[in-house]
Amino acid sequence: MQTIEIKTYSFTELGKAAKQDAIEAVQNDEHYPWHDWHEAVIENWITDLQDYGYDDAEIQFSGFASQGDGASFTATVNLEAWLRQHKLLTKYRKLLKASDEFYIGLKIERSNAMNYVHEYMISATHEVETAADNWDELDTQAGELVELMTEDARKLSRKIYDALEAEYDWHMSDAVIADMLQANEHRYTNEGKTTVGL
Repeated sequence: MQTIEIKTYSFTELGKAAKQDAIEAVQNDEHYPWHDWHEAVIENWITDLQDYGYDDAEIQFSGFASQGDGASFTATVNLEAWLRQHKLLTKYRKLLKASDEFYIGLKIERSNAMNYVHEYMISATHEVETAADNWDELDTQAGELVELMTEDARKLSRKIYDALEAEYDWHMSDAVIADMLQANEHRYTNEGKTTVGL
């Protein structure tokens, strides 16, 4: 059996071109960035959405290089919190008061018709169940809110997508990957190829 010795290098010992090849190998790895890279962004936005009046939010996204990519969320609307956040408590006080006694359901829902998850796949919906004499007025007000909530949810969805894309771009940047490779103990050939599997 013939033994072949290969001289190996740490990332910091590689030349400039070899370092770039090692970085691009990571960028082209289908498993990178790792599966949980987006979790912190999602968790932070779920908390932020609750502040905006959207409870139990679930965020989905696809990205970041195809037409139709985007992000959106589904949620139950906390009417009082939403109205307070948007400074509409006075205008819709009758609807809010009625919600203490009757069921007024407001949700952000997603259409699955085209298997996309961008912001235009979501819209607000409402359901008013009341025997109040002013049912028509309450239903009309809820309908007005549906339009405002749809616009607001889509705007927030675009912000969520931007935050996710920024996080993804950070993980894919040369500098971040270089720091990661420098910190690990992988060895490379002088061409910047990992010796794993050699």
